[in-house]
Amino acid sequence: MRYLNVLLIVLIYCESLLAQGDGKQQPVLVKIGITHAPPLIYLSSDLQHSGMLIDFLNAIAKEENWKIQWVSGSWAEVYDKAKNGQLDVLTYIAYSLERTQYFKFSHESFITGWGQVYTAKNSNLINILDFNNKKVALVTDDIHGFGFKDLCSKFNVNCRVEYVDNYDSAFKLLEKNNVDGVVSGSTVGFTYENKFNIKRTSIMYRPTDSLFASAKHLKNDYLITIDKYLSDWKTDANSPYALSKIKWLGTHEVTRIPMWLYGLVIFIVVLLIMAFFLVRLLRKKIKEQIKKHINQTKQLNQIINLVPHMIYVVNNQGNVVLVNKFASKHFGIPDSVSTTTHDILEKVPNYHSLFEGDNELLKNNVGVINKEITTRNHNNKKITFNISKVRFETLNKSPSILTVGVDVTEERFYQRK
Repeated sequence: MRYLNVLLIVLIYCESLLAQGDGKQQPVLVKIGITHAPPLIYLSSDLQHSGMLIDFLNAIAKEENWKIQWVSGSWAEVYDKAKNGQLDVLTYIAYSLERTQYFKFSHESFITGWGQVYTAKNSNLINILDFNNKKVALVTDDIHGFGFKDLCSKFNVNCRVEYVDNYDSAFKLLEKNNVDGVVSGSTVGFTYENKFNIKRTSIMYRPTDSLFASAKHLKNDYLITIDKYLSDWKTDANSPYALSKIKWLGTHEVTRIPMWLYGLVIFIVVLLIMAFFLVRLLRKKIKEQIKKHINQTKQLNQIINLVPHMIYVVNNQGNVVLVNKFASKHFGIPDSVSTTTHDILEKVPNYHSLFEGDNELLKNNVGVINKEITTRNHNNKKITFNISKVRFETLNKSPSILTVGVDVTEERFYQRK
């Protein structure tokens, strides 16, 4: 019996040596947390999960001899498990300073998205102010939900929040009109746009990178390995990452930034450049025409009334001796009636900025003032002017100030855009 036991031990030892000699190793068990977030992650009841992120990690597992154990659930559930060290890797997580208390993060971004607000197709809710006292569905502990609440706080919007476990539940509430809006990541939202009768609003905020994370106290190299494959495969058009991206996100990538938008941006830039030179040319022409026709009042009035900018002249006594139609409409005075700066300011004190610097130019005898101001016209419309002031003498040799105001309201609007 003793010899039989010895023989059995020898046989087991030899088998292990043969296995090592063949280069076979037991797969490494890796527990990875996932939640339903299409098209990156589609959860399946038969555990045959799919999606871009699933394909990517399966490709790494094949290379690294991992045996992946998918741990699925709501975002809050997998988040808590990962935080407590029950998972080796948590997927589709965004970095935040608060989360660094519990997690260490990968460095390479898997994909970049932003917070996006969705409403029903027939909804008239457009901007963040429209959501005051409206009900919005947020996924519990979702980074975009935190961002939306912060956005509401900054605009003093009192939004009623209904928390749900996943995006499916959120968009189903919106489909049934049980909520007024849903907040999700932009990548996830693209999928639901084709599934439900919803639309994107103009509310886009806080671009974020999709990362991987592990509990801070765990000692493993899984994140380093994932970063390595992301870094190598992102630049390889035939890599598992690139092929999976085309498979799951190919149509969405195109719709994010349409080609016509690039053309529109170029057109606006060219238009602004042309407008800049046109404004400079107009200023020069106006000065030349005024100097040339100063003794021909009737002809001068015809010229300046054709110019779509504000032109007026004030002498050293405060009398408005010349005003074109644009300026008369702005001040709310007839262009044929003489008036003074005192009369104008008595009616509308806010016009004071339009006459600032006149006395300085009159005292210094030379010089030009260029400035930009924003004011309101007689009809309370907000207008931004590029103001130029220069000293010259009128027919009666009275020292005066010529002011030319170019309306740059639309130009500034497109610059802000």
